[in-house]
Amino acid sequence: MKINKQVIIDFLVNRPFVSNILTLVASTSTAQIIAVLSAPILTRIYSPFEYGAVAMGMSIATVLSIIANGRYELAIMLPEKEEDAINVCGLSVAIALGFFLVSATIIMLFGDIINDLFGKQLPAIWLYVVSPVILLNGVSQALNYWMTRHKRYKNLAVSRMGGALITTVMNIGLGLMGYGILGLLSACIIGPFCANVCLVRNVWLNDKEIMRSVSIKEMMSQAVKYKDFPQKSSIGAFMNTLSNETPNFLIGSMFGVAILGAYVLTLRIVKTPMAFIGSSIAEVLFQKFTIAERNGQLFALVSRTTKLLSILIIPPMVLLAIFSTNVFPFIFGEKWTMVGEIVRIMALFYAIRFVFSIQSTIIIIKRKLGFEIRYNMVFFATQVSALLAGYYCFQSYFVSFLLMSIAGTILYIYLIFAVFGIAKEELTPCQP
Repeated sequence: MKINKQVIIDFLVNRPFVSNILTLVASTSTAQIIAVLSAPILTRIYSPFEYGAVAMGMSIATVLSIIANGRYELAIMLPEKEEDAINVCGLSVAIALGFFLVSATIIMLFGDIINDLFGKQLPAIWLYVVSPVILLNGVSQALNYWMTRHKRYKNLAVSRMGGALITTVMNIGLGLMGYGILGLLSACIIGPFCANVCLVRNVWLNDKEIMRSVSIKEMMSQAVKYKDFPQKSSIGAFMNTLSNETPNFLIGSMFGVAILGAYVLTLRIVKTPMAFIGSSIAEVLFQKFTIAERNGQLFALVSRTTKLLSILIIPPMVLLAIFSTNVFPFIFGEKWTMVGEIVRIMALFYAIRFVFSIQSTIIIIKRKLGFEIRYNMVFFATQVSALLAGYYCFQSYFVSFLLMSIAGTILYIYLIFAVFGIAKEELTPCQP
C-alpha cells in the first residue's frame, strides 16, 4: 500500500501535466456520461436490430477512418518547427479529403454490390453515410493532434462535449419522431460535424499566420520525411482497428443482427467510454513521453503511469463484472439481458486493455512500427479465431466472447512487457 501511495504522489507532482489529463478526461467523461445516461431512453426507442444495423455502417467507417489520413496525423507532434508541423497537418487533412472522394465514388458506383455482401436485410441508406463519417473522422484526427501540440485542451474538451450532446439529442429526437435507423445514422454525422466546426474555428482564429506557410511543396517534403507512417503504421493500425470491428461483421452474420445490437450496446456503455478516456490520457502522455524520451526518463514515466492506471481501473471493473447480470437488464429492459452477460465476460479484458493500450504510444515514439504491425496482426488473428471457434465448435456467442476475452488479456499482458523493453532502449547510454 505504501508503494501505491508513493506512485500516486509522484504522478501528481507535475500539476500542469495532471491538469491537462483531467481537462480531457473530464470532457470525454462528460461526453460518455451523456451517452450512458441516454442509453436507457434509447434502448426503449430503438431495437437491438436497429442498433446492430447501424453498427455495420459505423464499423466500415471506423476501419477506413484509421487510414484516412495516411497516419500522418501522428507525425504532427514530432517536428520541432511550427512550419513543418502545420504542413504535416495540412497533408493529413488533404489525404482525408481525397479518401472521402474515392470512397464516395466507389459507393455510388458499386453500392448495391457492397450492400449485398453485408446482407440484403439491411436498408441501403446505411452505406451512404460511410464516406461522410470517414471525412469527419479524418479532419477530427488531424485537428486533434494539432490542438494537442499547442496544449489547447480546453478547446478540445468543448468540441467533444458539444458533439456528444448534439449526437445524443439527435438520437432521441429523431427516434421519437419515428425515423428509426435513419435517425441513428443522421446523428452519427450531425454530432461530429458540429464538433469539427468548433475545432476549425479555433484553428482559424489562432493559427492564420502559420497557416500561410502551408504549400504543396512543403507538404510533399513532409510526406517523404515521415513516409514510414503510411508505409508501416497504417498497416498495423488498420489491422488493430479491423480486429476491433471484425466481430461486428462476424457476429451479425453468424449470430444475428440482434446479438450484434447487444454487443454494440456493451461497447457503448463500457468499452467506448474507457477508450475515449484512454485516448485523452494518451494524447497528453504522447507529448509527455516524447519529452521524457529526449531526457532519458521514458522508462520511469511508463512505470509510474502503468501502476497508477492499474490501481484506478481494475478494481471497479471487477465489481462491474460481478454485478452486471443483475444491473443491466434492470436499466435497459429485459430485451437487453444479454448485455449483462457480455459485460461479465469482457470486463477484465477491457480493463487490462485500457491500461496497456495507453502505453503503446511508446511504440510510435521509438519508431518501432514493424513491431506494431506484427503485434496487431497476431491480435487480429487470435480475436477472429476465438470468435469463429465459439461459433463452429460450440454454436455459442457466450463461448466466442469468452475466448476473445482470454486471448486478448494474454496478448495485452505480453504487450506491456514488450513496451517496457522498448522504453528501456537507449536509456543506459544517457545515464552517467
